[in-house]
Amino acid sequence: MKVVILGLLLLVATCTAERPSLKIEDWQGRYIVQFKKECQSKGLKSVVEAAIPGEDSLFLEHVNAYIVKTPKLKIGQAIQITSVEDSLLKDCVASIEEDRLHTLEETPTTAQSELIIDPETKEASVNPEFNFYYAWHLDRINARQGLDQDSTVQFSTTNESDVYIIDSGIDRHHIWLEDRCAPSDSDHFVAFDDTDDCGFYACDKNTHGTHVSGLVASDLYGYNPNATLHAVKVFNYSGRTTTSVILNGIDWVISYSSTKSTPASVNMSLGGGYDSQLNSGVAELVANNVNVAVAAGNETSDACSKSPASESTVLTIGATEQDDSMAWFSNFGSCVDFFAPGLDIVSTLPNNYVGTKSGTSMATPIVVGFMSAVAASQSSYFKDVPAVQTAIKDILTTNAVIGTSTNNDLIYGGYTLSNATEAVVETANTDVVEPDQVVETRKTPEIVEDSSSNFFRYTFIAVCLAAVGFVAYKRNTTGKKNTLIEENYGKMI
Repeated sequence: MKVVILGLLLLVATCTAERPSLKIEDWQGRYIVQFKKECQSKGLKSVVEAAIPGEDSLFLEHVNAYIVKTPKLKIGQAIQITSVEDSLLKDCVASIEEDRLHTLEETPTTAQSELIIDPETKEASVNPEFNFYYAWHLDRINARQGLDQDSTVQFSTTNESDVYIIDSGIDRHHIWLEDRCAPSDSDHFVAFDDTDDCGFYACDKNTHGTHVSGLVASDLYGYNPNATLHAVKVFNYSGRTTTSVILNGIDWVISYSSTKSTPASVNMSLGGGYDSQLNSGVAELVANNVNVAVAAGNETSDACSKSPASESTVLTIGATEQDDSMAWFSNFGSCVDFFAPGLDIVSTLPNNYVGTKSGTSMATPIVVGFMSAVAASQSSYFKDVPAVQTAIKDILTTNAVIGTSTNNDLIYGGYTLSNATEAVVETANTDVVEPDQVVETRKTPEIVEDSSSNFFRYTFIAVCLAAVGFVAYKRNTTGKKNTLIEENYGKMI
């Protein structure tokens, strides 16, 4: 009996500590063989390895996939399998596709505002036109309407949770992230043969993953500073990856998180064209009790044509501007569950910088920060992804987003988490009587004026920083400046 398979290499590994490292630039000739879930217990690993031998082969048991590269195969040609187990493979193979190379291209920014902090002296050099203390995205999601210049987050849970950032790595030594990141290298994962030389494992030379991480858990910019961050690095410095590498990262998250007793959430600020294998891999996260939010994409098109945005089991997030209009770049449609702020979003950048980026990439971690806090707020939410999703959706600000006719709801994080599911959701957009808030005051990171600056000048700036920064910030937003959009096929978004 003969089985003919057209293929793509999938890079996702098993839960062993030593996984073969795939090279992103050496993706041609790799294939991803995906199996039906019901065949998990049929001993496929030894069968497929014998039937399709090759270099750098990986059997990813958690995402039901096998990745292989062999000189006998050529892209676009058929793979002929002849073995006594052909019938088993024929019955169990769901799809075989060729690996895809994904790249990141960023739209250049104009006059990006930044702050740099000296990790030794804690002194900061500040652009006086940039109010780095004010996070408009937190201000907006904490109210039913508008902005009041208060980005203080109200939260009532101090319970721990784990958040996995599937991205370009994290600057784990950033002064505002170092106590948020898991301490050991073994708590993080690099899904490819990483040649980035920046001093530590799963580092971020690209900047995207560090910015996303700050929106989950940093003091000033994230909703849940009680979350523990784990870098799952799938993009290299130049912003390139493959489908197989992403799947390898997903497989590691499922394996690692299964050993933890805390709720698990995943942020995927990435995407591309429709890819059934990538969607299936993401669905396995949910099936293994991991909460997932993904970016809708930045192509101003239907998110249902994108992956993983089209996967129905996860939360797909679109982006808004400060006036609640749908961001000019955001994808839309029935596959978008709801929206979150995504234009000119300030957060952490590598080497103790902060700055602004824009995209559904930024909207998604805002949701993940809140989602991880909700997941940790009640014991009944542990390993119950549908319950967490329902708790979030039940308190959305409905019909808030201007410019889209489908699923135009906005995230709302103004309730105390312990009472979120007890809120009277029918009145969500009228005169809401909210439960008593338990407000925890965050410790604002101390910023010491640059010693080389004029004392009186910077004292005046410190007093006026919020007002001046907001005016400049608003002008930039209106003019569509300071915008960093990643909008390439199969990319960070």
